[in-house]
Amino acid sequence: MSELRAEWKQLSSTNAVVYGVNPGSQASHAKFARKLALPFPLLIDPRGRVARRYRAWALLTKRTVYAISPDGVICFAQRGSPPPKDIAAAIAG
Repeated sequence: MSELRAEWKQLSSTNAVVYGVNPGSQASHAKFARKLALPFPLLIDPRGRVARRYRAWALLTKRTVYAISPDGVICFAQRGSPPPKDIAAAIAG
């Protein structure tokens, strides 16, 4: 998440909309967002429904980054912490 924050100017120049999704509580999300000064919202997924839909769920949620184009097509998908420049390049086409 801090990598995305550090490269926020590059990502926002692509008109990307960024969300973090996690099964944690509202209080833990708020604390985490404040601690890292995230410029994007964290969404709560308490039952893992979003994680399952995007195949980011096993026994635990696996960090997975998706970029979805304005026409609704997934243009980037990678587990782990991909470089923000790779995400921005996929969004830019």
